[in-house]
Amino acid sequence: MHENQNWIVYNPQNIEGISGAYDVEILREEDSLKFTVYCENKTVDVYFRCNVPMYLYSDEGMRMAAYIPVQEKNNDKHYFNKWFLYKVENSDFIRWAAKESCGFCFEEKLFHFCIITDNDVVDILSMGEPEIIIKDTNS
Repeated sequence: MHENQNWIVYNPQNIEGISGAYDVEILREEDSLKFTVYCENKTVDVYFRCNVPMYLYSDEGMRMAAYIPVQEKNNDKHYFNKWFLYKVENSDFIRWAAKESCGFCFEEKLFHFCIITDNDVVDILSMGEPEIIIKDTNS
């Protein structure tokens, strides 16, 4: 399980200078689902303005079987310290959700994104890609 998944850094805006993600806050807004990621030097809002049929919040210790193979595959035990948002291809989570929905959700229409901080792992199944907004820590 998890060995064939491909975890890709999701940073389409090529944002630099953000490190030390340590916490995430989840807020359902009227037209979106917002994940606020608190980093050492910035606060980052990750908005999903599309259908998000499922998300799963976990303490990072509960998801070691998911992220340790990624660290081993990349030969880097600090792989997840470089960024906080990943797109997961060939996702076990998508397959599980499709099976659990008894055909209501179709694998090919879902994206699996994952936010990883020092304390949290949040798996997000969405019908689209997120929007990322950076804020200074003091704003």
